[in-house]
Amino acid sequence: MPQKTHWVIQLKKYAVILLVSLLLLGCAGKEDIVKKVEERHLSLDGYSGSVFVINNITGDSFKVDLWIKKPGKQKIVYTYPEDVKGASIICNGSIVWFYNPSENSAVYASVGETQMPDFDYGNLFKTIIDNSTIEEVSEVKTNGKEEYLIIAKPNDTAGRDITIKIWIDKELLYPSQIKWLVEGEEVYRVEYQNITFDVASDDIFEFSPPEGADVMSIEELRSGGKVTVSSIDEAQEMVDFKIFVPAYLPAEDFNLTIDVLKRYGTVVLTYFNDTTVLEIREKAIDPFILVPEGAEELTIGNNTAYFLDVGYVKILMWDYGNTSITMSGSLEKEEMIKIAESMS
Repeated sequence: MPQKTHWVIQLKKYAVILLVSLLLLGCAGKEDIVKKVEERHLSLDGYSGSVFVINNITGDSFKVDLWIKKPGKQKIVYTYPEDVKGASIICNGSIVWFYNPSENSAVYASVGETQMPDFDYGNLFKTIIDNSTIEEVSEVKTNGKEEYLIIAKPNDTAGRDITIKIWIDKELLYPSQIKWLVEGEEVYRVEYQNITFDVASDDIFEFSPPEGADVMSIEELRSGGKVTVSSIDEAQEMVDFKIFVPAYLPAEDFNLTIDVLKRYGTVVLTYFNDTTVLEIREKAIDPFILVPEGAEELTIGNNTAYFLDVGYVKILMWDYGNTSITMSGSLEKEEMIKIAESMS
């Protein structure tokens, strides 16, 4: 089956959109309105609302519902686009959960082990203030609503004409909209919508994976969800393809480790002794796997196989039943073929 990009990586893509935008930011100045916005944010115990981000450079946009409670509690639920809709990030101040309902999969980490998206308007506003110069503060009406408009210029623009416009809700003192313009053209926008300053219950920041969820730690995710098991039977219970084991090995002193990479749906059999390491990777047949350029076509049993000698390692690939098998190691070609033919 084709390797799928894990959904956490997809979420990070949308988080990076926000973080990369900080390269365009800037702002400094001690206007009264700026102080009021910062002091208002510092005084809050928490708030909730929606954040809508539009990147006109890449054409990407996303929307999240957001709950924040100080100190350190946060819940983010993606509502757009469709490929991440419903995905959630929940932090109770010590444990962070990433949950994907479409796959019923959950990843957990301690705070500090992984980077969370930061949608807190106070942090974004402070980053702007700390890195730009305020040129103008005025009062405006936006769709009949009384607001302040802050116009700022980043301190370091590398010669580009960059302007940041920040609309501040006059009553509640939060940025309803922030726009980045380059040469007068809008390139990036963040909107804070439906903001309320009610403090959410602690229960909303707790998460228990649903029944049957695929749960792994951040360490397992980074390692491909690797689980080391003690027997082929145990590994077989974790995958939906038949695992084949060689009946022949070129020596009797080989040890064996068995790893299941849950993220990739792969079983790895590693045979080793003092002089040789032989790795056999098995997974469900993937019709999109490409034959290595320059590979020699062979026959293993009644199946077409491909052999490649790259000098420091030799590779043998073939399909058997509903399983794709890739063998790699330093053994001679004839020995690898003999091992492969014994796997039935």
